[in-house]
Amino acid sequence: MSYHNHILSLQSAVMAGSVGNNAAMAIYNHFKLEAYCLDTVRLAAHPGYGEMGRDITSADTLDRLLSDFQRLPASGHLAIIQTGYLGAEEQVEVLAHHIAKMKDKNAVSYCLDPVMGDSGRLYIADSLADKMAQHLLPLADIITPNLFEFERLTQARFINAEQLTDTAQQLGETYGLKAILITGIPVDGAIADMLITSDNSTPFIHPVREQGFSGAGDVLTALFIAGLMGGKSYSEAAQDASRMVTACAAQADDPRDIAVRRWLADLN
Repeated sequence: MSYHNHILSLQSAVMAGSVGNNAAMAIYNHFKLEAYCLDTVRLAAHPGYGEMGRDITSADTLDRLLSDFQRLPASGHLAIIQTGYLGAEEQVEVLAHHIAKMKDKNAVSYCLDPVMGDSGRLYIADSLADKMAQHLLPLADIITPNLFEFERLTQARFINAEQLTDTAQQLGETYGLKAILITGIPVDGAIADMLITSDNSTPFIHPVREQGFSGAGDVLTALFIAGLMGGKSYSEAAQDASRMVTACAAQADDPRDIAVRRWLADLN
């Protein structure tokens, strides 16, 4: 019997911490979802701990592994592909090529988490950010940027929620996006995540945290995808993901890391 309920996660990995594939795979395993991963870059820990050496997966290696993966029966069961943090601009066109092939072959959805920066600064090269917008955004069905990344994609500064909704809906119309989930939006002394579709905008409001946590966006994207894979609507999946990230962050001992595994253990 043919079924399409598997996930392919293409993002970073660390030896210690809960970012990228480390966070996503823990979440997918917890919710008993079939998921495969390919690391775009490997580090000891995320750069919040200081400058880290990195092992970037070469474009040739990505190309070879993704080509081999598509020969496996597992690739025929994909429902969604996600990308997150990338290690080099040379990776972008390779990923775009294979994502387009898998979308054409199996009607797979693609979620782009355009990991570029936060708090007013890029932490990848301008050229990499530009290539992500040029080659990956046109393929996306869903995007999950933080506010800074959304502004970078649209070249529009945040003024208020109404203007943000209009800009997002214009972006969605241009690229055929089904859902845009933007995080880290300041709203009346609080912070909001906002789901925007072609006909609706829904904020999910939380108290402002004293300190952000590395990996919170990676966790939110994985939880959002997990909700969609569980049959929830975009609104239901986004609301649950936003709520669960807040609960997960509340358990962190170290302000540099979100406490994914401890929080998942408490869910059991």
